Amino acid sequence: MAGQVDPLLLTVELDLRDVLEGMDAMRRRALELREFWEAVKPIAKADLEQHFEDAEGPDGPWEGRAATTKERRPRLRRKLLGRLKTAWRSVIGEHALVLYPAIFWAGVHDQGGEAGHGARLPARPFAWISDETQDVVRDALGDYIAEAW
Repeated sequence: MAGQVDPLLLTVELDLRDVLEGMDAMRRRALELREFWEAVKPIAKADLEQHFEDAEGPDGPWEGRAATTKERRPRLRRKLLGRLKTAWRSVIGEHALVLYPAIFWAGVHDQGGEAGHGARLPARPFAWISDETQDVVRDALGDYIAEAW
C-alpha cells in the first residue's frame, strides 16, 4: 500500500504586546481629549464667524433687513448681526467643546421671533457648524487618537 503522509502541525507564536500597548495608548488618549478640543476651538470659531461674513445659515442666505428698518435707518451700514460675530464663549471638557453666544438676545436672532417693542425678527441661523468643518474635526480626531500608537 502506498505510503500515507502524516499530518503536519504548523504553529506560529505571536507576540502581540506592542499591538495591545498601542491600542491601550489610543484608548487612554481617546478618554482625555481636553488638549484636542483646545486645538480645535479656533477652527470652530472661525467657522462660526464665516457664517456672519457669508450672511447665511445651513439652508441658505439670511433674509435682509426689513424695508421699514431701511427707511428708519438709511445710513445703517453694519453687517447683519455684526456684534454677535465675535461674542462667543466656550467650555471645554474631556469629551466636548461647547460654544455658545455670550449675548442673551442671540437666540431670537438665530431662531427668529419677537424681540423688544414687538419687533418680529426673521430667523438668521448662525449657531451651526458646517459639514466641511465637521469633516475636518472628525479627521483630526482620528489622527489625534492614532498618534498615541
